[in-house]
Amino acid sequence: MKSSQSLNKDVMFAIGIALGTAAGFVVGSVVAFRIGDGGVEAARKFVQRVLGRKPGPRFEYLLQ
Repeated sequence: MKSSQSLNKDVMFAIGIALGTAAGFVVGSVVAFRIGDGGVEAARKFVQRVLGRKPGPRFEYLLQ
């Protein structure tokens, strides 16, 4: 059986995770809303270029 101090640490850890997740979601949503769809797409392409990931085939060019 866990002691009350250990249980309190576990509860505080879980609360911290929940608050951090909620805050990250809110901040991310606000930033995405402020910069718009074009900015989000540009940031995504920039991250892919920096990480060296190649985009997949452009299927709209294959439809002829």
